[in-house]
Amino acid sequence: MAPRLALDIGATTVTARLRGPDGGTACVFFDGEPWCPSAVCFEAPGSGSGARAG
Repeated sequence: MAPRLALDIGATTVTARLRGPDGGTACVFFDGEPWCPSAVCFEAPGSGSGARAG
């Protein structure tokens, strides 16, 4: 069996698991965490949002 990647894309985070040829699974880590944000915001220099906007 070829390796497979499964993604769980939620409202706030994404998790991923790999299934290897032997059928075993492993969690994919993003910068040491088993999840990563599912939304990314890019702001112009000097602008702010959320708590920084005040």
